[in-house]
Amino acid sequence: FSLDVTATNCTFEWSSQNSTTWQVNNDKSHLTDILDAGNNDSKLIRYEVTATNTTTSCYSKGSFDVTVHKKPTVKIADHAKNVCEGNSVSLTSKDAFASYSWVAANNREFVLGTTRSMDFTPTEEETRYILTATDDHNCKGADSTDIYLIHKPSFTFNYTPVCQGSKGTISLNNVSSSIKYYWTYNGASAVLNTNNFIEMTLNQDEEITVTAQPEALPTCETTEKFTAIVKLKP
Repeated sequence: FSLDVTATNCTFEWSSQNSTTWQVNNDKSHLTDILDAGNNDSKLIRYEVTATNTTTSCYSKGSFDVTVHKKPTVKIADHAKNVCEGNSVSLTSKDAFASYSWVAANNREFVLGTTRSMDFTPTEEETRYILTATDDHNCKGADSTDIYLIHKPSFTFNYTPVCQGSKGTISLNNVSSSIKYYWTYNGASAVLNTNNFIEMTLNQDEEITVTAQPEALPTCETTEKFTAIVKLKP
């Protein structure tokens, strides 16, 4: 914030109420201040100047009042941090303001939305969304949050057919230590298999179902079915 006084052949003396940060230039015709409402929602600051004519010693006083409003505290409401690929996340300003502006940190020039709540479908591994809100006094505040994209697991089965009554091995390709694999076979319930393979005696074709769930977001799962075919004895 700044104030200028225009007068010829004068000296200037400044004073201020409720401010201790103001400064003047060498000829004291220009004042600057860092406005701060402190712990108050708003604060009135008065600046006063006395101009004295250097020839006649006549003087005149003037004042200027500035109302400083506290910068709004903007907070994005609690939300999911991890999002499954192809899905969206809903972000909402915790409090109501006069206006809103949402951007992504990697492209701040492009405004994604201007409403209190927005749904975003991230495409990057990590995206930081920034909310800038403006209150009724045209004061701005901001908050940001990071959203992480979780990919659906992708895997294939590996199996070499065996003769009827022989032991066969069914395993998975493209496994990851951050994913849990649940196997269903022989009519039993799904069982977590940390080895990512099974060995079993095959008397007939066996259907196997595997559900892969990322530890970071188990609902972002993939389920695949596979039939282990046996070779019939002559």
